[in-house]
Amino acid sequence: MALDAAGQQLDELVFSGLIQLNKDLRPVPAIAESWTVENGGKTWRFRIRDNARDQSGEPITAEKMTACLENYRHGKPLSPYIASFPAWTGTEALNNEVLLKLSQPDPYLLRNLSLLRYFRAVNPLSPKDEICTNPKAGDTLIGSGLYRLAESGYDGLFPESELLLLPTTAGPHPLRFIFSIDENSKAIRLLRGDVDVAHYSIQISKTRWFEQKYGDRFRVLAREGVPVTYVAFNLKHPILGKKAVRHAIALSLDRKSIVHYKMFDLDTESGSLLAPMLPESTAVEIPYDPAAAEKELDATGFPRGPDGVRFHITIKTTPIRDGLETNQIFQAMLARIGIQVTLQIVEPAVFFASIRKKNFEMYTSRFIGLSDGSIFYRILRSGRPDNRASYENPEVDRLLDRAMSETDDSARAELMRKVQTIMADDLPYLPLWHSKITDLIRKGLTGLDGPDLSLSSSLVPLSKLR
Repeated sequence: MALDAAGQQLDELVFSGLIQLNKDLRPVPAIAESWTVENGGKTWRFRIRDNARDQSGEPITAEKMTACLENYRHGKPLSPYIASFPAWTGTEALNNEVLLKLSQPDPYLLRNLSLLRYFRAVNPLSPKDEICTNPKAGDTLIGSGLYRLAESGYDGLFPESELLLLPTTAGPHPLRFIFSIDENSKAIRLLRGDVDVAHYSIQISKTRWFEQKYGDRFRVLAREGVPVTYVAFNLKHPILGKKAVRHAIALSLDRKSIVHYKMFDLDTESGSLLAPMLPESTAVEIPYDPAAAEKELDATGFPRGPDGVRFHITIKTTPIRDGLETNQIFQAMLARIGIQVTLQIVEPAVFFASIRKKNFEMYTSRFIGLSDGSIFYRILRSGRPDNRASYENPEVDRLLDRAMSETDDSARAELMRKVQTIMADDLPYLPLWHSKITDLIRKGLTGLDGPDLSLSSSLVPLSKLR
């Protein structure tokens, strides 16, 4: 059920699926040792490892894995991940293999399967274990990954301030995660020695400060990453539903100066979600031009009033400093062209619940873990649950439907380039920048270097620290 980045990253340590993504976002075996594709891409066979076990030592059989996948597909409550599998029609166990049946070929099936991870919920009052169903009070959770929860009961699923994970094999150290929203608190904990690693959680400006001032105590590891910061617009809003208004807002946001201010080392190609994966991708570049933005708003019927204000909008954000600071800068930039912005600051849990219900006018957030172009289908296809902008474009729907069944990589990439170009013109979302994955690590810890970091900011490489 976890859709937020932190939940997905922690899940990846505790649970394993048929396959997993390596640090370069390529599918590699996990519970399945191999796979084959048949019937023109409509049937996938996954052979289960003979020694596949969960964290209690129970075998993970083809039958159990099939039951797990079917609960993801149509269990109650329905997992939100099912939105990534529009062609999946059924699952079958055959000897030591799991067969996935599709209504049409799905080139993104393999990568998306890494999200569907095996676990059991055990309850002494229940006659049988629940496989891959939402745990309830009184359950003990048994995972299948590299680490197990130190508190495996239901309450352990909702850590307040920290989480302890214990390794299930010899070699890795226990990992204790401390949750902190405030940037200064994170820095103080590092300096006091309370923590050893700040994983992709401190702004580049402060990371560089640590490197310069405390280079004898800390080292910085960095790698190009695929996380994308973006602005989302609610297209059902009477003002933001007008493309010219969204375009004017985009023209008024000086992204390059924000990058310079934050001392980021980022790519600010407008309209691009997949630049690290499609370096030749084309997108409509939106320059910083507030004068043009003003003319566009005048022409659209939103002149300045006597007080200089054209209209009011609300940007939803959280107290987390990076996002809050970015939205405060946007607030000042939009004021220059006569748009008065109110920042609605809510806690992260409320924020994510609101945007899932489309209860927003504008918000900024970040896509984590992008590994392929299926993100476009999830966020742009009409009627999809992750289409939070309420975007509808028949031509984009047609291109996405073709791309979701196109098995030729080059042809599919070309379709996604066309989608990306249309998105950059329609602007249901405005991609702002791609960020590097940056870790600040106490000196003395070894086993991890920059190239070992994951493109998606996965926590798995931390298991290599010694």
